[in-house]
Amino acid sequence: MASEAASLEEVLYRTKSHAIRRVPLVDEQGQLAGLVSVDDVVAQLEDELAGLVSAVRTEMRESRLLSAERRSRAAKRL
Repeated sequence: MASEAASLEEVLYRTKSHAIRRVPLVDEQGQLAGLVSVDDVVAQLEDELAGLVSAVRTEMRESRLLSAERRSRAAKRL
């Protein structure tokens, strides 16, 4: 069991230390508030990583364009 305010790290620690795939989440009154599975965590991380990859690709493209523009301006000055 974990608090519904538990961090991702805490939930993953509980799954690993107890060799379980699901962790019940309880509210402040100790009532069941939800259930987190390892598959839920993996899906969430997959979405976050996909967003990160997209942002890095965009940044790399923009960086290449700026570099090409600078080289073009430098060549025109010569």
